[in-house]
Amino acid sequence: MTSNTFYRELTPFYDDLFPADPETVAFLSQVSGGTRPRVRRVLDAGCGTGAYVRAFHEAGVHTWGTDLSPEMIEIARQRDPANQATYTVADLRDVFTHHAAPFDLIFSIGNTLAHLSDWGAVRNWIETLPAALRTNSGSVVVQFVDLSSLEQDTGRDLPVLQASTEFGPVEMQRRYTRTDDHHYRMDAWLTTPAGESAPGPGNGTGPGSSTREHEISQSLLVLDADRVFAAFRSAGFTEIATYGAFDRTADAPDPSSWMRVVDAHR
Repeated sequence: MTSNTFYRELTPFYDDLFPADPETVAFLSQVSGGTRPRVRRVLDAGCGTGAYVRAFHEAGVHTWGTDLSPEMIEIARQRDPANQATYTVADLRDVFTHHAAPFDLIFSIGNTLAHLSDWGAVRNWIETLPAALRTNSGSVVVQFVDLSSLEQDTGRDLPVLQASTEFGPVEMQRRYTRTDDHHYRMDAWLTTPAGESAPGPGNGTGPGSSTREHEISQSLLVLDADRVFAAFRSAGFTEIATYGAFDRTADAPDPSSWMRVVDAHR
């Protein structure tokens, strides 16, 4: 199965498996407040189905969301029938040309950066961020999987994601395997409801089946928190912090997810 097909099957259930996390919302809200200038314009670069865009807009902040997937953006628009926020199909790398720039806060979470082709593309993206932020101000928050310490040919299973939906149960399993110095392979298995009322094709995995099985094997970029930190410093960001989670309690990544968070301010 191609990555496009897999993510199309995932899209209707994305919010069920990856709901807006209260700790993440609290972290982003704190970044947008405190001693920093009040945030009035926010961009979620890689917004998926828009859960975090809606959370910010409900707090009274003008928010925009971009994603490369037309299916994700369509779901985001459907879940915002009053058109309170603006959603656009766009490449992550085009953030500095966004029609609503400059922004007070740009965030890209959920490992979006690992989908870029190589470290040069990541570095170039970070270098363009100042052009998309208000002059001498603005913050950026990125979240990514940091597998830099994982030995080659070593794999790690992530916790199984499960959710109950109006169509039936949904489950997703993931495994990360380091393949070389610069990449790791994500293997994922998705089980979704079948049947005439369920989103997607009506056929199950066999006669009378109530579920459909989907799988993907995708190469992603290994990102190192220290290297990302240095790239933000080189791009002119003066206040930079790294965390192992959005609760700010640890520096090392949570071994259940390997996620790292970088918070950078100009």
